[in-house]
Amino acid sequence: MMYQLDGKFVAKENCGDELFGYLSEASKEMEKLPECNAYHVEKDSDSPDIIHVHEEWTDEAAHLNSLQLDVTQKLIENAKPIIKGMERE
Repeated sequence: MMYQLDGKFVAKENCGDELFGYLSEASKEMEKLPECNAYHVEKDSDSPDIIHVHEEWTDEAAHLNSLQLDVTQKLIENAKPIIKGMERE
């Protein structure tokens, strides 16, 4: 059974492009994993500081394992200071 996530990240004011860059880099890294079926990142049409992420994994364990990778941890560390909020959609 596939595991799917849809999230909305809200960057601090004027940090949307930077956050989009980090999430796009994450997309490139995650799509290298055989357990990742999709990882799409797109900017919101109404706000430059909102980024939408759609993920599809073989299962929840694969998603959780991806969060433990060094590359993911580094991207999270870099992005955290500019994230104002996030929610599941």
